[in-house]
Amino acid sequence: MSLGSIAVVVLATVVLVLSPVLALREVKVEGSHTVAETDIQEALSGLYGEPLARISNDRVAAALSSIRAIQAFETRIEPPGTLVIILNERQPLGAVSRGGVFVVVDAAAVELWSQPEAPEELPVILVEADPTSPSFDAVSRVLLALPPEISRSIEGVRASTLDDVRFTMRESSHEIIWGSAERSREKARVLGPALVAAGAGRPAIIDVTTPDSVVVRQRD
Repeated sequence: MSLGSIAVVVLATVVLVLSPVLALREVKVEGSHTVAETDIQEALSGLYGEPLARISNDRVAAALSSIRAIQAFETRIEPPGTLVIILNERQPLGAVSRGGVFVVVDAAAVELWSQPEAPEELPVILVEADPTSPSFDAVSRVLLALPPEISRSIEGVRASTLDDVRFTMRESSHEIIWGSAERSREKARVLGPALVAAGAGRPAIIDVTTPDSVVVRQRD
């Protein structure tokens, strides 16, 4: 192929890529559970009409930066004019009481949303939601290790020290002494049977600090 032919091909490619035919006209969202698709589309509205080739991930990230529930994303182009956003959303860990409302946070203490009442299926975190706080780190590790069916049943969780994570079950009012975040997977495995053994009657204290020797006793 001659140099002239190559130049024509390159020029045609550039013209096609930058053509209004391949401009952004539609935004689709995949992987959205808590983030509304309309919020994504509105955030990217300033990019509509621009050639898809000029819409970098950095520009998309800047446009989406105000939506805190987005942890990461990928993009895919579907010619002639569609940009697909594949979301990886932050997962709510629990809620902290602040200023008369309950602020839902993830494991990195990122604030996701607020609501007037305590969430029904999230525990209230009774320590400061600070990513540099050892107590919050310990609480986060414990909650992440718990099976969803147990974490959804926790009313409140606290930690006075790294080795003293405790939480209260919502319906039974059983108090769980967890201890440190170490051996959390083993503790999570023995907690289920211990809750069954304690029953739904008088509130009990269930100590799984040492998962090899669980202690269940009645609360005073």
